[in-house]
This record gives sequence, structure tokens and C-alpha cells, in this order.
Amino acid sequence: MGEKGFKEIIAGSMPLIEFTINEVIKKHDVSSVEGKVKIIEDVTPILAKIENKIERDIYIQKVSNRLGIKEDTIVSQLRGTKKGVGILQEKGVQFMDEDIVEKLLLKLMLLNNEVIQKIQEEAVIEGFANKQYREVGLLLLEEFNRQGGIDSGKVINSLEDESSKNLISQLSIENESIEDVPKILKDCINKIRMHKVDEEIKILDIKIKEAEEKKDEALQREFLISRQELKNKQINYRQAFSRHNNA
Repeated sequence: MGEKGFKEIIAGSMPLIEFTINEVIKKHDVSSVEGKVKIIEDVTPILAKIENKIERDIYIQKVSNRLGIKEDTIVSQLRGTKKGVGILQEKGVQFMDEDIVEKLLLKLMLLNNEVIQKIQEEAVIEGFANKQYREVGLLLLEEFNRQGGIDSGKVINSLEDESSKNLISQLSIENESIEDVPKILKDCINKIRMHKVDEEIKILDIKIKEAEEKKDEALQREFLISRQELKNKQINYRQAFSRHNNA
């Protein structure tokens, strides 16, 4: 503790908790993913000792602003709760929005190389509906293929878009332990494929209607056959969810 900092505490201009948090932040590189992870790990026990909820929320907000990460990330670490896992346990992947599933897949990619290999084999990223998540996912695959692994820091530094930088930083920092990764991965892949099939069916419905209006029976029949094939795929994906959830 420096003399100036000590005098500020004595004078009452800087609360001890705030000073301690500042000292923790100074020890690490706030511009790197590793630095942010370490700061959150070190700051969490300090925040946990603050009994007043309003005061604690204020400090959470301050740390969030200093690190450029969401307050939810700090709150999740502080409470020891796992928001993403909670959703999985309560509802399951089948009932999650596509955006959440795609984000979860990106997080799984940052967890281990086996997940990345499976995702690459299944060509899942190309089917992402969210453009930002798709671009980030393809970048992670590119980094994996080039380096044999993913260095979050290098990926972040290679990005120009601040939103994508924050996304990878947030996913890298969030301290969630996801149980039964193989099952979750399969369900996520099925969910992405189901969404793609749903969109293709909608497009075919429009084409079928147009063919009907033009009285083009041959084209209409062709579209109807394609639609039935997609419906069969849809049924298979739903059955896969049932098998996984009942296993």
C-alpha cells in the first residue's frame, strides 16, 4: 500500500474496499483476457464480504466499467451460480433461443479442442443465424486450424470490431462448468440444424404458393417432395432430442 493511498483511506476520501479493488486491478493487464480473468478471481472474495447489497452493486458496476465486461459476468462469479447451465438444466437446449445456442457453442469451442473438431466436422458454424456469432466462430476455426488450438488473446487482438472483442472476452472470462459436454454439444448441433430446416421449409412454402398461383403443377410437385423430405429431417431431429433427454 503506497503512502498516498494510505493517507486517502485515513482521510476518508477512498474507502478501504475501493482501494483494495484498485490495487488488485493494478497488478494485472486489463487489456488482456488473462488479466481480466485474474482480476475477477481476485476481486470476487472482496465483493463477497460487502454485506450491503446497494454498496456491493455499486462496486460491481465500477469493476464492470473498468474491465469493459458485463455486470452479469461478475455477478455470476460472485454468486457461484451458472446462468447458462441453469437454463440448460431447467429447459434444455431444445427450448433455448437460437442466439443462446449459438453463443453456447462458441463457449464450448473455447473449452476444449475436441469440441472444435466435432463442430468443424459437422460444419455447424456456417449455419449460424447470427452474423456476428458466425464470423467469430469461423475465426475461431481458422485460429484452431492454423495453431492447433485457440489463443483467445490473439483472436481478440486480430479483431477490429469492439463488439466481437467483448464477446470473446466475456465468453473466456465467464466461469461456468458445463456438465455432460458431449450431450450438450449434440443437442446444440441438432438445434442449429432444426432451425435451418425450419427456415428452408418457410422458403419452400412461399415457392409452393407461387407455383400454385402460376398453375405450374410439375414445379409444385417438386417443391412438395422437397418439403416432405425436410419435414422428415425435422422429425428426426426432434426424436434425437427426445432420445438424448430420456437417456
